[in-house]
Amino acid sequence: MNSPQHHIIFIDGYCVLCNRAVRFLIWLDYKKRFSFSTLNSSFAQKNIGKESVQSILVMDKNGEIFEKSNAIRVITNQLILLQWIGLIIWLLPTSFTDHLYMAIAKHRYRVFGKYDSCPLVNNKKVVERLII
Repeated sequence: MNSPQHHIIFIDGYCVLCNRAVRFLIWLDYKKRFSFSTLNSSFAQKNIGKESVQSILVMDKNGEIFEKSNAIRVITNQLILLQWIGLIIWLLPTSFTDHLYMAIAKHRYRVFGKYDSCPLVNNKKVVERLII
């Protein structure tokens, strides 16, 4: 599914919150605008090249990388049912939304938990949209 017409969302495969978000996005994304990859995959290392990322990343169909609240904006703008969230984020200063994003990212394991291995690779609905 690695084609130029898709946005690729890079997530922490061990993060419970991230895994739930992927399943929710797949449920909302009936037009299949998104593909997914984990941040530690060989695909991610080859295409984003960052060693340690504490953020969701989105690579758009032009290869541009968005992170933190800008990544959330890209995702919400593509999904009609979430566009109102994107509008709210767009109206707030990026410094504020990035700070809020990083506060959640910093505490995500403690609040939501962490998997020993990425469960996305065993989920049939996800595997067809997963790039490893």
